[in-house]
Amino acid sequence: MKGWCGRQPWMKRGLLALLGVGAVLGGLGPAGQADAAERVAGYVVTVEGYGGDRLGAGEGRSIPLEPRRNVSDGDRLTTQEKSRVQLFLWGTVVFVLGPNSQLELPAPSRGAREQVLRMGPGSFRLLTPAGRARVARLLVKTPTAVTAVRGAEILGEVGEKHTAIVVVRGEAEVRGTAKSVTIRVRAGQGTDVADGQDPTEPVEWDPERLKRLRDATAISLFW
Repeated sequence: MKGWCGRQPWMKRGLLALLGVGAVLGGLGPAGQADAAERVAGYVVTVEGYGGDRLGAGEGRSIPLEPRRNVSDGDRLTTQEKSRVQLFLWGTVVFVLGPNSQLELPAPSRGAREQVLRMGPGSFRLLTPAGRARVARLLVKTPTAVTAVRGAEILGEVGEKHTAIVVVRGEAEVRGTAKSVTIRVRAGQGTDVADGQDPTEPVEWDPERLKRLRDATAISLFW
């Protein structure tokens, strides 16, 4: 089971390079300008459907998410029903936030060797590049699970007391937030993590369940 990015690596590399250039250019335009006190984590690539909102750290009002708008450490992002937002983060990571979903970009601790994304209820798709030794490991934290990714494409479905992770390409390490057991999930496999439990044994996902999650996080530029 592979996404189209896996079948067409030349296109994936070209689009990632294009996004990298866009990140630089976006920072020069009015929509790309950020407060000097903020540490910009990335920017919005695409918004589909009814859109979403960004609430910055210490801000009392929400700002609509729009293409080329920067997102910064400490931001909390939400999407509305039938909307999707695609982000380009830290110059390497493509992240799609599905409908009715919540995402937080925690400020990194000093000396941290990992990038962290904190997902609330909702759905997401994540693509990190392979073959780059300097790319930091990425942690996706949810209420019930922690998923470590480097050089992989994964899909996730998150609730208050349940997390589902499926790997489309590469592999991921998944553990429960209240347990110490870590499992390795490879391409084509998925796992479920209930509140206070270890991840289930990785298995090939039901096609209908996989299609539902793919559709929820589908967006025009990449998938």
